[in-house]
Amino acid sequence: MGMGYSACTAWTIDDKDCQKLCRKPWNNMMAALADKNMSLDELAQTLNWDGEVPDYILDALNAFTKAFEKKTGLPIGLYFHNADEEGDRYDDINGHYWDLSEVSRLTPKAKKLGKKIRFSTWVNFG
Repeated sequence: MGMGYSACTAWTIDDKDCQKLCRKPWNNMMAALADKNMSLDELAQTLNWDGEVPDYILDALNAFTKAFEKKTGLPIGLYFHNADEEGDRYDDINGHYWDLSEVSRLTPKAKKLGKKIRFSTWVNFG
């Protein structure tokens, strides 16, 4: 089986904006991470690899994601991508990222078009 690149997409939001939207839960989460001397990159990597994370950190992360969803109406998830080892120098993401997975839902106007439109992805190799 050959190896190659595949396309990945996500609507994302940066840490600074997450903090502005949900300051107290964000600060609580960051304090929990600091207690374990852990960064968001390390947390995201550990979660990606099904590693062990202390319950108090998971509780703080869950409190933040629930507060974010309550405030915005959008679920958010923490993920990790290492562009140096698994990607390319042109990647928009290198490290942890906050994925807004439901942002790609169809708007009422787009729903009127039905099956005439679709979400398309592609990759260029070269």
